[in-house]
Amino acid sequence: MIKLITYHLSANNNLRELELAKEQLVSIKDEVNTTIEEAKRQNGVSTQEAKDWLDQVNTIEEEVNVIRERFRQRPHCLFLTKYKISKVAQRNLEEMKSLLARRADFEVVEFPMATARNVLKVVEGPTNLEMVMNFVKDDEMQMQGVIGIWGVGGVGKTHLLKQVHSSLAQDPSFDVVIFVTCSKECSEERIQNEIVKKFRLPRSSGLQSQAKTINNFLKEKNFAFLLDDIWGRLDLDLIGVPSCNVTDSPGQWKRKVILTTRFEEVCGAMEVKKKIQVECLKGDKAMFLFEEKVGNETMQAHPLIPKLAQEVVKELGGLPLALIVTGRAMRDQKDPREWYYAINILKKRRLNVLESSGMNESILRMLKYSYENLNNSALKECFLCCALWPEDGEIKKRELIYCWIGLGLINEVDMKDAINIGYNYISRLQVANMLEPTESYDEVKLHDVIREMLLWIACEEGKNKYKWFVQAGIRLKAIPQNTYTEIWSTSEIISLMNNELDTFSPLTDNPSGPSVLMLQRNLLKSDPEIGNFKGLKYLDLSWCNLSSFPMGICELTNIQFLNLSGNKFTSLPMGMELLTKLQYLLLRGTAITKIPKGLLSQLKELKVLDLYNFWKRLQNVEYLPSVLNELECLSKFSSLGININQEDQLQKLNNLTQVPIMSLKIFMLSNPGSFSMFSNFLGTNQVQENLNELFFHKCSFESIEMERNGENPNWHFENLETILLSEMIYLKQILWKGVTLTPMDMLPRLRSLSIDYCKSLQSISWIVYLPCLEDLSIIRCKSFEQVVATDEAMISEENAELVLPFPSLTRILLCYLPNLQSICSPTYTFPSLQNIYIIGCPELMKLPFKQQSMPPKLRSIVAEVEWWRGVEWEDESVKSSFQPFFKRP
Repeated sequence: MIKLITYHLSANNNLRELELAKEQLVSIKDEVNTTIEEAKRQNGVSTQEAKDWLDQVNTIEEEVNVIRERFRQRPHCLFLTKYKISKVAQRNLEEMKSLLARRADFEVVEFPMATARNVLKVVEGPTNLEMVMNFVKDDEMQMQGVIGIWGVGGVGKTHLLKQVHSSLAQDPSFDVVIFVTCSKECSEERIQNEIVKKFRLPRSSGLQSQAKTINNFLKEKNFAFLLDDIWGRLDLDLIGVPSCNVTDSPGQWKRKVILTTRFEEVCGAMEVKKKIQVECLKGDKAMFLFEEKVGNETMQAHPLIPKLAQEVVKELGGLPLALIVTGRAMRDQKDPREWYYAINILKKRRLNVLESSGMNESILRMLKYSYENLNNSALKECFLCCALWPEDGEIKKRELIYCWIGLGLINEVDMKDAINIGYNYISRLQVANMLEPTESYDEVKLHDVIREMLLWIACEEGKNKYKWFVQAGIRLKAIPQNTYTEIWSTSEIISLMNNELDTFSPLTDNPSGPSVLMLQRNLLKSDPEIGNFKGLKYLDLSWCNLSSFPMGICELTNIQFLNLSGNKFTSLPMGMELLTKLQYLLLRGTAITKIPKGLLSQLKELKVLDLYNFWKRLQNVEYLPSVLNELECLSKFSSLGININQEDQLQKLNNLTQVPIMSLKIFMLSNPGSFSMFSNFLGTNQVQENLNELFFHKCSFESIEMERNGENPNWHFENLETILLSEMIYLKQILWKGVTLTPMDMLPRLRSLSIDYCKSLQSISWIVYLPCLEDLSIIRCKSFEQVVATDEAMISEENAELVLPFPSLTRILLCYLPNLQSICSPTYTFPSLQNIYIIGCPELMKLPFKQQSMPPKLRSIVAEVEWWRGVEWEDESVKSSFQPFFKRP
């Protein structure tokens, strides 16, 4: 009843939030429609992705109108009616946020070959892509040669190389196509590692030995080797790439190396045979790109704006990256005075000359306007922190958000709210084209030029170059003491993450040093010497291979955020009670079994303790129940990640009132028969409101029951995003018994479902209409014959016509399922599906797609060649449509 009343009271707020989100979505929809109409006047057409996105926006808009009308007409005495409306509003709000984030993932319009726009291109000359592909096929290059693409940062070299990669991947004349992102500190060894990893080649010790392995793999193959963002000469021979020089290796093999660089002289150092300079956009092309990002609504908001937009484009010098991010920054600026202000700022930072030798500071000053235009100071600070990760590397969203929280940039009392704000910030940065999506739903990327701008801003526009010292992901093996002496004493933030440091023993006379030290993902062989860094407030030593707890940490009495996740030590020491300012203690993925009694109760400021173990095998947990008793006494505590393996521990969790559990692993629980999700603490309001991750591992029960709870028939996990089922060898089914709500009501925010080695489980038909499910993995489940076994929808009648199947599913991974025969019925659609991985599924002979139901966002189908050849298709035209998406593992 408490929960019903809570949602009854929050209904008005939910509806207000829904209306605001709808207004934002409709505004962007209008921009998309306007862009399409403008393109049609130039013989352009909307892309399929844009059509599908607009259809989904129209559908959700209708749903919101229905909800609003139901709310207006509701009987005021019926609490349950208002509760249901509130919950549907909350679910639709999540879908709308997803649609807003996805807008950045697709192009709105395209121009078929015969259009006037392409005739203009032909008159002007071939496109850069056409030039590269002509060089690839050029007989003058006699099958072999190096092609160089060069130009300033942000001009579009990487985008062009990815287009080339997509084209060559479909070219049957190439046996192997390799794409490697190099970045500033790249080495021959790093490229070797990328090739070995991609093609699962044997690892060898030493560059020469590994080069021989790679050479043997490539020497009798036709290959294309694509290297993105080279900053200096790389020795292809030392990498193991067979010679592309015809005089060195005459013969029938087709060998191409295509590289991109900011520097023309690098092309010379790499003995490039054909060079292509990617230049900034000019005239109408620059204006068209800028207008597309600004949107027609703003462009037509005042008669002066089109002329002012031309001045902005002129000041941006035609640099595509600047046009994109500045255009997005101006999309809500409908007052000419705002445009005059922008022009004035850009004039002061005028891009006088685009230097051919790399990054001109004036480019950074020009890009800074888009950063300044972020309308939230906390969001700006959070965005700066993205530059602490390696150049061109993926950034885990969860890790980034915890960084923001640990630095105090998101300061919410409720951890659940703080994490949601973090995801909102990421979504806003993606919509603004500041962060880029990756193939993984839980990762983002940062353009290298944007990263350079952020570091420049953080270091006071270069005036204090060591204020933030970032040497992340550069394969640093040791710290050069003489070079770093100034850094230890002057830097506020130091990031040395993702390197190969085996020791950390800096020499410094400064007793305080930096306030932030990020050392995660190094392979330390000894405890880091960090006791002198008395000023540290934030320390990340996660995934550093530490076998014992670094006792120097106990001297860091100002520490507030401490991440030791993924290390090997199994206990915490006494002495940690001295860390009286500690707020966040992350021990995720460790095998901690012992915590001294009385330790946690002395950490009065502690807000978060994460002991959740999502991968290492635990035998027993000795710290319960004392840990739970101590945490109950901490007034500021807001989030716990924990592992339990005994029935009495489950009962103890029933009694918690002050400890919100966000991550829970239930492992090796001996409970034959059925496990009910309601008859234990999982049915309590405390868990349903806070639980974010749930992991069942090696438990003995045969079924998991979603059974109606008479006291609270409308229960649901409102914050649960991840479910993992691993080595549940007796689990046969997940039952939905007498439940009034459907799976989409009970699991409204579930994003990831992973099932591994559940050899008795046969299907998971209940997943079809989960509104937020993005990632589905099923591995080593020998009884699976169908993923979705029947056409039973498990959806309420009132929602049946409003909700699409698999509305958010972007990735499907099916591995080692020997009896799998079907994914689902071909009547289902996959509006968001991008990537499919099918490995070791010999009985799966058909994919659930027809010509008319082809996933509009599909990027790849990764599978074995032999399996792909045996797939049965509706007809040859369907096979031809899907062939371009096929990739080998």
